[in-house]
Amino acid sequence: MNLWTRIFFGLGLVSSLWAVDDTQVGATGTSSGINGNPGGNATASATSADPTNRATATGGAGGAATSNGTPGAGGSATATAGTNSPATGATQSATATATGGAGGSSTGASTHPGAAGGSATANASAQSATASQLTVTAAATGGNAANSFYDSLSGVATGASGGSASGSATGQLLQAGLLQVSLTLQGGNGGSGAGQGGNGGAAGALTFGQVSGTSLGDATVSATGLGGNGGNVNTPLVGQLATPGNGGSVTLNNVVTGSAVGTLLLQQTATAGNAGTGTRGVGNAGTASNTLDFTTSSPTAVLDVRTAARGGGGGWDTLGNVTGGGAASSISRATNASGQALANASSTGGTVLFGAGRGGGGGAANSTAQATAGGSQNGLGANATATATGGAGNSLGSSTTTPVSLAPGGAAVANSTATSNLAANAISRATATGGAGGNSSNGRGGAGGTATATATGTVQGAASLQVVAQATAGNGGTGPVDFGNGGDATAQATGTTAGNADIIATASAGTSGNGTTTLTGWNVSGQAAATSSGTAASGTMLASATALRSNAPVASAVASTTSSLGGVAVTADTRARINAAAPAAATTLVSSQFVGTPRAADVNPVFSGNALTSARFNLASTSQSLGLGTVAASYGNTARPAPLAVTLLVATSIDLSVIPSGEQRTLQLALLNPQATGQGFDTLRLTVNREGAIILDQTFTDRATALAYFTDHPLDLGAINVGVTGLLDVSVRLELTLSAPGDGFRANLFLGNAAIPEPSVLVLALAGTAALLWRRRRG
Repeated sequence: MNLWTRIFFGLGLVSSLWAVDDTQVGATGTSSGINGNPGGNATASATSADPTNRATATGGAGGAATSNGTPGAGGSATATAGTNSPATGATQSATATATGGAGGSSTGASTHPGAAGGSATANASAQSATASQLTVTAAATGGNAANSFYDSLSGVATGASGGSASGSATGQLLQAGLLQVSLTLQGGNGGSGAGQGGNGGAAGALTFGQVSGTSLGDATVSATGLGGNGGNVNTPLVGQLATPGNGGSVTLNNVVTGSAVGTLLLQQTATAGNAGTGTRGVGNAGTASNTLDFTTSSPTAVLDVRTAARGGGGGWDTLGNVTGGGAASSISRATNASGQALANASSTGGTVLFGAGRGGGGGAANSTAQATAGGSQNGLGANATATATGGAGNSLGSSTTTPVSLAPGGAAVANSTATSNLAANAISRATATGGAGGNSSNGRGGAGGTATATATGTVQGAASLQVVAQATAGNGGTGPVDFGNGGDATAQATGTTAGNADIIATASAGTSGNGTTTLTGWNVSGQAAATSSGTAASGTMLASATALRSNAPVASAVASTTSSLGGVAVTADTRARINAAAPAAATTLVSSQFVGTPRAADVNPVFSGNALTSARFNLASTSQSLGLGTVAASYGNTARPAPLAVTLLVATSIDLSVIPSGEQRTLQLALLNPQATGQGFDTLRLTVNREGAIILDQTFTDRATALAYFTDHPLDLGAINVGVTGLLDVSVRLELTLSAPGDGFRANLFLGNAAIPEPSVLVLALAGTAALLWRRRRG
């Protein structure tokens, strides 16, 4: 029977407003002998000219079976709501909610599967030329399948499928106001399998119909897909395998659409289901894929496009098998020919919900955001934001047959592009975070996930531009057999504008885990590379790369570059590594490179021909190489409207506990192999910072003086173990201004634990200054 409720309430000039509420519940399935009857279907409808209409339908649960009978399936549910009210100035709505019935269970003397969940369908629509706010909501949830039952070792019961979900939601507001349209679909969970190889049931399928909204004011249109979980299994016999159900995958591809004169917000969310678990066998996590590519040429003040995706959790069994988390992909593209464009894409890889075995890797995450604007709001034209987070690996248990880890962190890739096709500001941000590698109690730790972030921005005209790329790789997991390597991180930021630009790239490599038995040499962290480049009339560029490690003297390596752009393109190449080959010579105008714990093959050529430095360090026995850097700045061959200002930095943190106390001597910095072109520079300032205090500060205004100072010049920075709190922090900074085409300066920097103590840096600095003054007088 329909339950109709009409509610009177007064509102201004309208004599009365009405609401229709229809709620229907299907009957629960009964037992018929040993079998269970299906649950009753439910159909609810609330469509009228009343301003507030609501339809709710719930399918009945399937009846249970006894003995070896067949249980009843869950009942289906269908809900339909709509309104087309003439009421003026009111808040109007149409809401449809449908929930499929749960499948009936099985019990008895032998094994029998549980029943499937019921399907659910929800459709809602509304139209108004008078409402100030119009809301259209549809939600459908498939029924859960029942679990299978067994009390005999001879039966086989495959889990039933969860109920499917489908629906649509549409709205039209023919005046200035707020329109909200949403559709949410959730698949039912699969039922468990039982007996000899009874597989877990599949999650319910999702089917999206039309999801759209049209408004002469503002409009928000959204679609959400939730994958059901795969069914579990319980297989009692030794040697029998069964596969749990896979988590429900969710794919959204341009599901929503709409139009609005004011702000049009379009958003899609995809969340995959978790894999089933079992005693002997594993299921796969669901994957999430979400793409929304929308272009509007009609007059729209603000176009805001958002996508989000999350991978499902991996499965496991009691034998120690684990599957990885599901991958997630999110793509958001917004193109607004006449107004502001915003694009936001986020993705998160799935993890393993329980890891008591050989290890499951984290799911990969990939996000792309692109915003192209032909107009602006409050000075901002285009804003693109991409965020990707890899899932963490999980391997708390062990593998007794192989030391190979199967628990790496998920890789993360984020790409953002913002384009403002007029003199309006633009923002482009890309953030990628790799998943952590899983730990192991009896094997290898998992490798940290890589992280790659690329951000690009373009402004037509003299507006401001902000471009930020940030990549943080995952740390490696620990294990008694071996460690997991830290992940690599790469960040690249590029921008073009005739105005001011801030272009920032930051990359942080993951640190390695710890191993205790077969580990040889230092643990190798990931590598980090950051690059920033651009063209602008003014602003700054910063590229910073940091690599961390475990169990090595050099705990971090940092290289960064900051530059005012001077109106002509300047590309900065910045790289930092630890215990790795020195990076190849940069071909860019500005570069800052540093490698911690450098290799002899890279150090020896730098020392060649530098007698004073070679005598200071006995690298074959008593000295230790802690860092090797290269700094370079060139004005280029094209004139600029303003001088080019550049800051080059190399820095490191040193863990003295790794250096035996008997080998801790003096910290030495060698300046080596300077080169200059043209006039070299206008000014050059060199500062050295130890433990937060500047211990050397030299400024040069001519090429000859700087070349003499940087030629084979070792500097004593004091006893390496004096005045140190925690890690020993050291940084070397060069600040240069260049104003003529062809000018440039570069040099090598070497940091080490020296075998031969020398006079303090203050004495050397005074002596060097005196020698330079003497040379000048003679000249």
